[in-house]
Amino acid sequence: IQTFLNFISFYKRFIKDYLKIITLFTNLLKRKLILPFNLPTKALKAFKRFKEIFLKVFILKYFNNQLLTYIKINIL
Repeated sequence: IQTFLNFISFYKRFIKDYLKIITLFTNLLKRKLILPFNLPTKALKAFKRFKEIFLKVFILKYFNNQLLTYIKINIL
């Protein structure tokens, strides 16, 4: 679970409702797990949701200088 959380933490700024989905996994780390371990139904659904996001949606893309580009800055 921790390895999975480390992997997806980089993408948190690109995933809508990241915190809502990830809470199920962080709660699992708070208790002692006994092997073999089975994910609870809600956590399994959340895992499938992340899998769907990574497989169907391009989260990051290579820069394409042929497309219109906007630069936003915050000077405050």
